[in-house]
Amino acid sequence: MAWNLLTQDSLWANFFKYKYCKGSHVTLVDNRKGSLLWKSIINMVPKVLSHAWWCVKDGQVSCWRDPWLKSGPLVASCDISAQSSLKVRECRIQNGWDVDLLKDLVGESKLEEILDGLGEHKEGAYVLIWKPNLNGDFSSKSAWDCIRVRAPKSKWVSWIWHSALPKKYSVTIWKALNSSLSLVEQISSLGIPLVSKCECCTQGCMKDQDHVLATGMITIEIWQRVSLHM
Repeated sequence: MAWNLLTQDSLWANFFKYKYCKGSHVTLVDNRKGSLLWKSIINMVPKVLSHAWWCVKDGQVSCWRDPWLKSGPLVASCDISAQSSLKVRECRIQNGWDVDLLKDLVGESKLEEILDGLGEHKEGAYVLIWKPNLNGDFSSKSAWDCIRVRAPKSKWVSWIWHSALPKKYSVTIWKALNSSLSLVEQISSLGIPLVSKCECCTQGCMKDQDHVLATGMITIEIWQRVSLHM
């Protein structure tokens, strides 16, 4: 939804921009205010922009705050001048780019990078390019790959999810390894009081994960029988 907010001219996108942005750049909006939906969207905007850049074309993007350079927005590397709301198109003159204005804004050291980034004038509306995809199009899959926290690969994963195992067994094993089985132990940890007693043994032990899968009387008998056939 953050991508749609930045790129679409739809009714809902314009509604949110009018209600919350009020003419300000989207990165300047207070992300602590508004509905839960809006806060979830606006908090994702910086993450989306960090993996995207604007193809300038007609120059309607913010000179300072939009990432139209491959290195990111100018505000990250330059002090903003008095023209804080300057658009890229305002740096254009009839025969190209206003080099003197750009030099005054960012200095000579940054000028070459900016001129390379601007290139020649192109017709058409500005376009937001999604860098993780080669075609520049946004996809939920590539966005998830950008923000997900990847755990190190474990050797047991290929065994648990082996095609020869029924899926319900694989899911049960995965839940057990992640302490996610629906047992009294897990339910009680959520603050829900329950009486815990195993009905399958004479000791009346607490029905926690270890008892159900390893130490219970019935469980031990099952593992012993299985081991005889292995």
